[in-house]
Amino acid sequence: MAIFTKPNGRRLYYMPKVWINDIKIAWQRARMGYAYIDVWEIDTWFLDIMPKMLTHLKDYGMSYPGFHEDGTEFSPEEWSKVISEMIECFEKAKEQDDDCGKGAEYLIQTFTIRDAYKNKGLEMFKEHFWNLWD
Repeated sequence: MAIFTKPNGRRLYYMPKVWINDIKIAWQRARMGYAYIDVWEIDTWFLDIMPKMLTHLKDYGMSYPGFHEDGTEFSPEEWSKVISEMIECFEKAKEQDDDCGKGAEYLIQTFTIRDAYKNKGLEMFKEHFWNLWD
């Protein structure tokens, strides 16, 4: 009966409301491009989706920007490094340490590090925004 079990272990035949909700979410994403649950945590959604999209662009993309802003040529290897760095920044920004037992000072330090990665990733995203196409 593995066909009736979702990956997180919930038994679907016990949860018809889950079916209805999942269908509603899929319909919203197909119709609007996002679902209401995505709006609840846009930050988490962005940090979850963007590395996947950038990885796909890096692995399957056939183009790269022609020139830097200063006029020098861009190489495919350079473009791959830029995308890899953005991916790394967004993934490190998403990493969470749920060990609250280490104290508030530790959590503040962890948040500061995550925030620095987020800022660097967004800065690179902003700088290369018009080049993120294939």
